[in-house]
Amino acid sequence: MDDEQEYQFNVKELYTDCYYYSGSSYENKHESDKAIEYVLMAANLKERFFPDIPSHYCTLAKCYRFIATKYDQMSNYDEAITFYNKYLEKMEKHPEDEFPSLGIHNHSSEIL
Repeated sequence: MDDEQEYQFNVKELYTDCYYYSGSSYENKHESDKAIEYVLMAANLKERFFPDIPSHYCTLAKCYRFIATKYDQMSNYDEAITFYNKYLEKMEKHPEDEFPSLGIHNHSSEIL
């Protein structure tokens, strides 16, 4: 990767991170709809910019879990299930990655 490509990669990474952190800020303000909107944008950008980069699967999974949890708290269970399933897909795709905030990946075979 040359300097320009590395720069573009880093800019895209920071850009998506800003959406995620904005969503977290809206969560702290108890604005669930805005929180979901921003974290969903972060997830969409991660998928678009970094579709085949394993180091971003954990971050993408974190976005999906965040969205699922917010929908669950809002009693929107169908959407929560959709995003929990997306979260699980990312976990299953790269089980060697650590998901430290939710230590269930080592037991996924027991659950499934």
